[in-house]
Amino acid sequence: NVKGGQTRAAGDQDGFRRLARRLLENLVLLQSNMVGVFLLQHLKKHIQRALVLVVLLAHVRKLQHIKHRFKVLFLRRRETYRAELPEGVLLLTAAVDVQGNRLEYEICGWGVGEESWGIQKGIVLGKPNHPKTWELLDDVLERTYSFADGSGLKITRSFIDSGGLNTAQVYDYCKRNAAKQRFAIKGQGGPGIPLLHRIGRAKISGIALVMLGVDDGKQQVMNRLAIDSPGPQFFHFPKDDGRGYDELYFKGIISEHKRQVIRGGQIKEIWETTTGVRNEPLDLRVYNLACMKSLNIDWAKQKELLHPEEAKAAAPAANAARSTVAKPKSRAVDIW
Repeated sequence: NVKGGQTRAAGDQDGFRRLARRLLENLVLLQSNMVGVFLLQHLKKHIQRALVLVVLLAHVRKLQHIKHRFKVLFLRRRETYRAELPEGVLLLTAAVDVQGNRLEYEICGWGVGEESWGIQKGIVLGKPNHPKTWELLDDVLERTYSFADGSGLKITRSFIDSGGLNTAQVYDYCKRNAAKQRFAIKGQGGPGIPLLHRIGRAKISGIALVMLGVDDGKQQVMNRLAIDSPGPQFFHFPKDDGRGYDELYFKGIISEHKRQVIRGGQIKEIWETTTGVRNEPLDLRVYNLACMKSLNIDWAKQKELLHPEEAKAAAPAANAARSTVAKPKSRAVDIW
C-alpha cells in the first residue's frame, strides 16, 4: 500500500524530527548548564576577591582611623617648653636622614629613665654632593642649645644614615668629624636583629659603620609612643610649630605598621609604610634612640655632673635607699 507506506514514512520523519528536537534541546540545556557552572565558578572567584577587598578596605579604614586618632592625640599632647631645652634634659643626640635633595634631622634631649624631649626637627635644603649642604648641617650640630637659666648643652653624638645614594659623601663627612662623635649608620631589616646590632668598618673609607636593627627600633619607638604619662621612656613634644613637630611630623612618626605575609611557606611580620606618607620622622626617632643607647649613660652620674647641687642635697636619701635595696645588674652593653 503506497499510501500507507507514505504515511509510515512521514510518521518516521516526524519521529526523527521530534527526537532530533529533543536531542537539540538537551544539548542546549547541557551547554547552558556548563556555561552556568563556568559562570558560577567565575562569579565565585570574583565574589571571593571582592570579599577580600572589602576586608582589606575595612582594615585600611580602621588603621587610618586609629592613626588619625593618634595623630590628633599627639598634637594635643604637645607641651610648651619654658626654654629651648626643658628641665630634665641631661644630654642631646642628633639623627640625620640623607635624601637626594636635602638632609632631614632631629635633635632629641634625654633624661633619667630614658625620658625624651623632642628639641628640633628640621630640614637642610641642598644636595648631599654639595659641600655647602654639609656646612649648613654643621651649623645645626655644633651650636649650643640653652636652658632657661642660660646654661646649655651641645650635642653629644650624632648618627647619620649612609644607606641611600650618597654613601660616599656621608662617609667623607663622618671621617672628617669622627672626633665630634658623628657616626655613619646603616639600617638592617628583619626579625631578631637588635637595635644596636654591631659595629663594622666601611669598605670604602674604613670608618666605623654602625649597623642598626631598624625593625626592633621601630617597635621600641611604638612602645614608647604608647606611654601616656611623663616618666621613664616617655616622649615629650613641643607645642611650638617652629620646632617642626606639626601634623606632618606626627603623620610620619606613625607612618608604618606591622603586617603578616607568607614568604617561603612561613608567616612573617614586616613593617609597611602607609601609602603617600613620608616616614623620615620615624626613621629619625629610631636613629636617635639608637644613638642614645650607644652612649650607655649612667643617668645618676650624668645628673650629678650637670646639677651637682641637686645631687648633693639628694645624697643622704639616696645613700639610705642604696643600703636597703640591692643594686640591679645592668644588661646594657657598651658597643663602643
